[in-house]
Amino acid sequence: MAESDTMTDAPEQPYRGSRRFIWLTGGIVLAIAAYTVGWFYIGGQLEAQTLSAIEAMKASGRTVACDKPEARGFPFRLGLFCDRVAWEDKAQGVSVQAGALRTAAQVYSPTKIISEVDGPARLSIPGLPPMMLDWTLLHASARLSKPLPQAASMEATGLTVKDAAAAEVATATNAQAHMRTNAGNLDIAASLSGLKLSPVLTDGRALPELDGVADLTLADGAAWLLEKSRSLRNRSGTLRDATLNANGETGLHLTGPWSVDSDGRISGDFTLTIREPAKLAAILKDLSPADARAIDQALTAVTLAGGIGNATLPVKVKDGIVSIAFVTLGALPLLP
Repeated sequence: MAESDTMTDAPEQPYRGSRRFIWLTGGIVLAIAAYTVGWFYIGGQLEAQTLSAIEAMKASGRTVACDKPEARGFPFRLGLFCDRVAWEDKAQGVSVQAGALRTAAQVYSPTKIISEVDGPARLSIPGLPPMMLDWTLLHASARLSKPLPQAASMEATGLTVKDAAAAEVATATNAQAHMRTNAGNLDIAASLSGLKLSPVLTDGRALPELDGVADLTLADGAAWLLEKSRSLRNRSGTLRDATLNANGETGLHLTGPWSVDSDGRISGDFTLTIREPAKLAAILKDLSPADARAIDQALTAVTLAGGIGNATLPVKVKDGIVSIAFVTLGALPLLP
């Protein structure tokens, strides 16, 4: 009797297994279909919201262009692509037009966005002639949060700057800018390497190749970013590094705390380090032969006060007036 029952139950095992397989396959297919529908729905919303945001910007006097916005990246990424991008602030007289834009975020990390922009870009800034910028590669990244991004970075390689007549006025091998919010403060860093300026900018005199670094903190800078005016008055911070090197042989390095009063006057206690002052003086005399005597006198004073190789000097700025030791150098312009 037991043997008969076993023989009767045996054929049901493959049937139950195949039924589980069918349910599993169906679940996978349903999940893929739901994911696909969800991705294209979110992509459609991204395109629609982009167009809506562009229209909303017009009310504030700013114009934004994103030609043919399209969501791409299926299945594992989601990003916005535009054939051309542009931005204009008529009140400030600033405008920029560039080539195609490509952005992307992983679906499992949607707050981290990376992007690339194609050159060239036409830039217009008040007080400067129109410029044309181009690059080998320009990419940026941002980690989004509310009300401000946690961090944002931009890097360009093979940078070229031309004037309105398409004459090359500057090149740089690399340019970077970084920003992050840190406990309510704002950290900003930037660097420029391999900068070469055309002699056209210096009355035919050749400038050495330059490298520069800037690294500073703006106290309560997160709140400052949310302000409409973004005035630097009644603000303070720390200059961790401001460095300018020439030919990799000589340069200036400045650090120290700073503040700006309600009238836009800067104050601060800084430390200035001059690397190889004699080589710096030689460069300055090549650029301005008429001031050779004054430069030699300054070199002598710097050498006596700070040393021959690396001269370190205290720089005092009080209500916009700059002085080194007992020598007053002049006044700095008021900040807006």
